[in-house]
Amino acid sequence: MTSAVPPAAPPADSATVRIGSRARCASQPHRPHAGRRRAGAVALAPRRLPRPRAGLLERAIAAGKHVYCEKPAALRAAAAAYATFALEGGIIAHFNSSWCVRVRRDDLLTIQVDGTAGSAVAGLRECRTQGAAHTPRPVWSPDLPPAVDYAEHWSPVPDFAAFDNAFLAQWEAFFRHVCEDAPFPWDLFAGARGVALAEAAARSSAERRWIDTPRIGA
Repeated sequence: MTSAVPPAAPPADSATVRIGSRARCASQPHRPHAGRRRAGAVALAPRRLPRPRAGLLERAIAAGKHVYCEKPAALRAAAAAYATFALEGGIIAHFNSSWCVRVRRDDLLTIQVDGTAGSAVAGLRECRTQGAAHTPRPVWSPDLPPAVDYAEHWSPVPDFAAFDNAFLAQWEAFFRHVCEDAPFPWDLFAGARGVALAEAAARSSAERRWIDTPRIGA
């Protein structure tokens, strides 16, 4: 996780009044919303490129707001988030979240799991696997181009259902939970664990050492 630190605070009379698909962060008194109470928290989820979102995020943080940002907002390498987690069972997980790189992936979100028996790569809509027995032995030569197409040795996993937009599916599940009391697995404890993880990551970066995350909830 990373926190944005703006170069300077905005004027004292500025306030974020609403941030969404029609985001605005006023650098002067907000006339269209003059009768509303100023927001103490903002949610950043504009359907735009990251540059305007990053500016809104920095202004909201500088104004002392609680901020929830749907997507990464880093525009510089120094602001990108890179994290290494030591999980139970001796598993090491590497994560990076950034919009300041040129994408060379099959999907917006890519998760790769490597094990002794094989590997799997999953995106938002499809998954591919490669077993140890089907893994070609790489032989590199500095004098010749690769003779093997390593991508063709990955096998697609058959779909057992039609997968919709992941963000849409989660919002629909939340609305069903609110309106119909349907089950929803992400409660306040889950949110608290996310905040604790972000705080541990920031502390780990500052102190340059491993930080144990606390157990919260069930």
